[in-house]
Amino acid sequence: SIPTVYYLWEFAFLKEKKKKKK
Repeated sequence: SIPTVYYLWEFAFLKEKKKKKK
């Protein structure tokens, strides 16, 4: 079980959230 996809997903989500700044 390698939490690689999850990590990437969370990272992308956070990045998008920060960019959107909603």
